[in-house]
Amino acid sequence: MKKLIFVSVVLLVSAMYTPSSTEPSTVTPANTVIVSNETDAEFCADFSVFLKKLSVEWIILESEIPESAKEKNLIILGGPSAQPTGDIVKTLITPEEAESVCKRHYRIFEKKSPWDSNRVVYVCAGVDRVLTKRAAEELMYTIIKEAETPEEWKVPFSYEDFSKAVDYMAQYQFVFEEEELPSHQLGIDLDSEIPEHISAKEAQEDTEYLFYLLSSGYSGYGYFRMQGDFDNAKKAILQNLETQSVWSPKDFSELICEYLSFVHDGHFWVGHHTYYTHRDFWYDKTLELHKTEGDYYFFSDNKKWKISTINERDPEEFTFPSLNAQGEPVYVLGVLFPIEPGSLMVKALDEQGIENLFDVHLLRSDFDSMELFSEEHRNNVPIIVLRSFLSVYQDELEKFLRTAESFKDEHYLILDIRGNNGGSTTWPIKWVEAFTGEKPEGKTIDTALISKATLMGKINLYRHYSVEYPEVDTYKRELNRFEAVLDSYEKESKTPYWETKGLPETQQIPNETTIIVITDREVASAGEMFIDYLRQMENVIVIGENTAGVTVFGEISRHQLHNSKLFVQLPCRLFLPVGSEIKEGEGVTPDLWVPSIRALDYTLKAIENGTIITARSIRVEGESEEPAGCMSAVLMALILCCLCVERMGLPKKIQEQ
Repeated sequence: MKKLIFVSVVLLVSAMYTPSSTEPSTVTPANTVIVSNETDAEFCADFSVFLKKLSVEWIILESEIPESAKEKNLIILGGPSAQPTGDIVKTLITPEEAESVCKRHYRIFEKKSPWDSNRVVYVCAGVDRVLTKRAAEELMYTIIKEAETPEEWKVPFSYEDFSKAVDYMAQYQFVFEEEELPSHQLGIDLDSEIPEHISAKEAQEDTEYLFYLLSSGYSGYGYFRMQGDFDNAKKAILQNLETQSVWSPKDFSELICEYLSFVHDGHFWVGHHTYYTHRDFWYDKTLELHKTEGDYYFFSDNKKWKISTINERDPEEFTFPSLNAQGEPVYVLGVLFPIEPGSLMVKALDEQGIENLFDVHLLRSDFDSMELFSEEHRNNVPIIVLRSFLSVYQDELEKFLRTAESFKDEHYLILDIRGNNGGSTTWPIKWVEAFTGEKPEGKTIDTALISKATLMGKINLYRHYSVEYPEVDTYKRELNRFEAVLDSYEKESKTPYWETKGLPETQQIPNETTIIVITDREVASAGEMFIDYLRQMENVIVIGENTAGVTVFGEISRHQLHNSKLFVQLPCRLFLPVGSEIKEGEGVTPDLWVPSIRALDYTLKAIENGTIITARSIRVEGESEEPAGCMSAVLMALILCCLCVERMGLPKKIQEQ
């Protein structure tokens, strides 16, 4: 009924008012730009996950509005004191309206464009950059929510990126072309014990078998073949084995690790050794940085200091958008490094131009928790804790699934997954689907190596799990499934090949609840995939530290060397994030970098003080001037009473500054 009244009013207005141009006055991505100074643009790019994902052209204003922009609808960020945008804002709003910004901290004004009577200008004015950002977020939330095609305002997903990713991945899909071993030789002995010693000949046999498994059953073989030489590694190991007559399995494992050191894979291990290093987040807790016109500042000894260099390099390389203890947006100094780094040498100038050198020591946060699952409310914000996706914790995971239904209508929801080192991706997928009604698909190219080695490796794995956890039906079902697949593979006399899944859907999943994911460096595998699935949804923010980075080579299989009885774990699937190269050990990058031990408390403060806002509570206050033409007071009243003023669309291509 409301829609019918709205259409009638529009027709009546059309009859009374003729626009100056023939182009319709609807705000669309194609006819709208955002205008701001450099400081507000960089602040929004660093601290607003929502704004930086908009598909809208963003103009950094140096003096006057460009002539090309005057032909479009404008969204101007900044109050009367923000320069140079402030001079333009003063011509658009009255002194009383400017004063109201100070009284009410931030305002959103809607005005007829002075450059084109068929265009509109929105002014998002705040007393500081935080509140200016908030005004812009509220305006954009409302415009997009009320747009006929809200997906227009998001950066589109490019199938061209998929095509490039497919080509990029193809070079790593190594196919084993020799005769495969029979499946009975690829099994494991669950009751075996590791011997104290094996002969050099037995170790050589195990080496031959290991490298057979690598070439025929490891999804990372093609990639790491370009990083190192498997053939030379095998020759070196065999030669070293001849130097002594007997070997302990531990020494044998160390020898293998020495010559396979070019493999960096968090899911890969042989015997006593893993093959993975992580670039940890090392940070400074003493200085809070702010950024103005591209320069970083901090206060020390009652002085304001502008950073010129850090370790004689550009400060940008060492700064991370973060939150402080009050939940306010700040920048912190830090690096990503696998071991404890040295201090940062920060060269800075005070306001008199006097230079000083600051020796900044970096720390690493350590978070530990014994709880597996919990749900609670703090400051009226629901918090769900989940530390594992292993199916052995089925009772806790079922409780976790039920939270999707319980909290789907909340304004905020915190998902604390610190320490979640993975398990089955079935649970993350089910949770997102229960929360939104839509099944997520990761933005990755997903390809699996199918061979006797990989299939028997999966059978070995689930046989092991079924014995260790007989109460978990999932493991038995997976064992039966892979036994059937192997049977078909052998009956049809297949040879090794790569199986690639179809391309995922491109649209984001609608969601109005602001979901905040708390992460640390221990979040791995399925835990990282959960973040990937959540980021398919709108209004998701990741706060904490970069995750483990073990998502490129996944879906593990298990093998055993025949003589030393050392177990071998090999991933048999390859995942490549679209638009990215293979980067194991760096993980998911958070939107806001906060030491893991403090991340939850700082997030709650950020919600409390409005640094992080929710789409569910947005009610934009628009103040429009009366349109030109002979519009009667009766008609204006009819519009105000009968329609929820339909805000017109917005943005075209956010360029992060």
